[in-house]
Amino acid sequence: MPTNDLLSSPLRTSVVALWRYKGRAAAVFIVTMAAAVAALFLVPREYESEARLLVRIGRENAALDPTASTGHTIALSSTRETEINSIVEHLRSRSLLERTFVLVEPESTSAPPLEREMAFRSFQKTVHIDSPRASTVVLVQCAAATPQRAQKTLATLLDLYLDEHMRISRNLGSHAFFVKQSASLKEQLDGARQGLRDAKNKAAVASLEGGRTALESQINSVEMRLREANASLAASRARSASLHGELDDVREALLGQLVQGSPNDGLAGMRQKLFELRARQEEILSTHTDEHPRAIAIRLELEGLEKALRAAEPDRHEIMQAILARETSEQASLAAQKEQLESQLSQLNRKLLELNENERVIAGLTTEVTQLEATYLGYVEKTEEARMDEALRADRITNVSILQPASFVPKPIRPQKASVLVMACLLGIFGAFAVALMSDQYGSPHRSSENGTDAGASTGRGVSSAKPHGASPSGKNGKRGDPERHYVKV
Repeated sequence: MPTNDLLSSPLRTSVVALWRYKGRAAAVFIVTMAAAVAALFLVPREYESEARLLVRIGRENAALDPTASTGHTIALSSTRETEINSIVEHLRSRSLLERTFVLVEPESTSAPPLEREMAFRSFQKTVHIDSPRASTVVLVQCAAATPQRAQKTLATLLDLYLDEHMRISRNLGSHAFFVKQSASLKEQLDGARQGLRDAKNKAAVASLEGGRTALESQINSVEMRLREANASLAASRARSASLHGELDDVREALLGQLVQGSPNDGLAGMRQKLFELRARQEEILSTHTDEHPRAIAIRLELEGLEKALRAAEPDRHEIMQAILARETSEQASLAAQKEQLESQLSQLNRKLLELNENERVIAGLTTEVTQLEATYLGYVEKTEEARMDEALRADRITNVSILQPASFVPKPIRPQKASVLVMACLLGIFGAFAVALMSDQYGSPHRSSENGTDAGASTGRGVSSAKPHGASPSGKNGKRGDPERHYVKV
């Protein structure tokens, strides 16, 4: 039983059928391999060029556009993954691929719209753009009929993308806009400064705080001097009133010393010399007579000095008048000083009132100038940023760098010979088995009987043929001419 099961297994049947129809199986395998080889020679070859872009942190993603920060700004969070996806979608955009298609195939512009659309869609399928996860590198691939065409197409696409990336990253007219606005603000600032200067010239101050401080200091000084003058004038008047009753009791010798307000040094010297001459006279008379020449000489000198002293000393009435006249003149001086100080104080108070009146105008102009200066400096800074953006755009400096330029690969990517041959070999083997099995299953009965007889003989088993019961050669139990049924007994 195991032997019979083994011999009647599907594997044995397949092997027997393959051996029995080995010619047909070989023909199918050879035709399949020949078709594969012919396809390798007839199918057009396809070449691929590859490039890689590196996305760095630059002005496009780390700084705001000058026109985006002229007013109140809102903090927006943008991840690197978002930026990479934006670059990939830009590279896949139809406008960019259409411009590349027109530059690579200029003859397509004269084609009908439908034909041109079909050609563009075929071209669009040859471009593959992707970015690996957790990476800042963008992979760009392009396939074409020749390696030169693939490289040229990919290089054209990258050049157009870099130009478009620089264009859309910044506003092209921002520099001209800021230059115009800066010039307008400069004119307004000059006008406001001129108005502030005129207001300060009218108020005769360099600054409000400085002018107010200087004016208050002058007012305080004048008020202090005025108080001192008033006090001195009051003291002088009181002294003059008291002198009328007190000078009568002052000795005449002291009155002469008070004329100038201090002792008279000339009269004091004459009195001292007179005292000394009298002392010498007494000394000479103590040793000599009155007729002695020395005594006569000293006596004459004494008489002349006394006469000169009497002529130099004023009388009591004149001294009193002189003292009172001096007090009167001092009072007049103090009164004049007081009047002058009061006039100065009045002028300073009027200036203070004028300064208070001009303070509102000057403060308003100062605020306007400060605001215009801040705005003008901001616009100057934005103008410089816009100028720098235009310079970077002109020199094609951006945060997207070509990490790997468009490559030139002379080896085609399709068709792949090894894969095609392996697939053809497998298909040929499968086809050979299928043809052999089908031929064995649907083959003629005589052939099947003969094959069965041959198979039995080859196995050494007894084989006999018999007719079914009720069958006759003449065909009594069946139609005449029917083929004879054979039964193989094992």
